[in-house]
Amino acid sequence: MIGIVADKETKQPIPYANVVILDSEGNLTKKGVVTNGNGEFSIDADNVQISFLGYKDLKTTQTATNIYYLESDIELLDEVVIYGKKAMKNKWIWISIGIASTIGIGYYIYNNKK
Repeated sequence: MIGIVADKETKQPIPYANVVILDSEGNLTKKGVVTNGNGEFSIDADNVQISFLGYKDLKTTQTATNIYYLESDIELLDEVVIYGKKAMKNKWIWISIGIASTIGIGYYIYNNKK
């Protein structure tokens, strides 16, 4: 099975989405792949579940177009908070960033060694 994972509304590819093989009963297995930076994937399976943060999961089989559209699930975005901590000069800095804020700020603080 090969394909591209894309946003249903914008038709833009979704990079780094999860593509997990489903067993014969439709349950998730522990085998899968992640789409590349262009939303493309290749996996040796007939039935898969495709998922990505902020989108509804999609259980599917091979399609004629090889394009798999994920539908946005805005309710999930309201629940996501990222926490991290790192020792800096024997002090701890706590980082709390909402998913809608700029992740670059948290990345800068986390990696700044001053």
